[in-house]
Amino acid sequence: MKIRRSLTLLLCLAVAPFACGDDEAPNNGNNTGDDDDDDDDDDDDDDDKPDAVRGGAIYDKFWVVVDADEPEDDHPLWEDRPDQDSNDRTGSDTWRCKECHGWDYKGVDGVYGDGDHKTGFAGVLESDLSVDDLVEEIGDNHGYSDAGMDEKDILDVATFVAEMLVDVDDFIDEDAFNGDEDAGEEHYEDACAGCHGEDGLDDEPPGSEGDFEDFPGLIATENPWEFLHKIRFGQPGTQMPPLADMLSDEELSDLGAYSQSLPTSDD
Repeated sequence: MKIRRSLTLLLCLAVAPFACGDDEAPNNGNNTGDDDDDDDDDDDDDDDKPDAVRGGAIYDKFWVVVDADEPEDDHPLWEDRPDQDSNDRTGSDTWRCKECHGWDYKGVDGVYGDGDHKTGFAGVLESDLSVDDLVEEIGDNHGYSDAGMDEKDILDVATFVAEMLVDVDDFIDEDAFNGDEDAGEEHYEDACAGCHGEDGLDDEPPGSEGDFEDFPGLIATENPWEFLHKIRFGQPGTQMPPLADMLSDEELSDLGAYSQSLPTSDD
């Protein structure tokens, strides 16, 4: 299936890492603090540059990252999904790029090739569209401009698709990370333990209300593809930092391997 045709159907589209509890967090839609006036000119220049890491967070939940209204109606192309039976999600879920193209970016050829997330749409991993073409597809042909994304938002996610996708098979064998668990422990302590606890079972990470249950060990074990995306691009609406520019691919795989050794619940 040609990627252009599938996109026309739907693209619903540290040096030492700091812990997510730090006072300052990267801009993946998670913080809105004002910068000093002296830095305004530099900030304006930076704002014009595409931010592929931010685009990875937009791929997850665009309305949280861009501060738009959460969609209530189905995505306009949801009714065109090739498989009408497997995935009966509605509303904002249908606007999440990952819902059609998967956390592994392979769509029907990947993990979402069966089960209740299957839509039948192709992935974007092998897309050969340019950033300009992707901007047109995302903004105009898929309704994201009308849904509240501005030109910079669309450019960010287009750049993410064009430049930041990885083949998850380089990190994950079947459902197990292929990294070094011992090496991953150090990365976990540096980047994750401050919020999630040494054992990954802290139910009150920053921004939670004491009922947090998406423990690192649980997500890494049950959905390693989602875990990989989240550690690379952060969790929209939280202080969880993206590690894509802080850790190498090998180090990310190590972190995944160690996280799979953590308990999945506090029972």
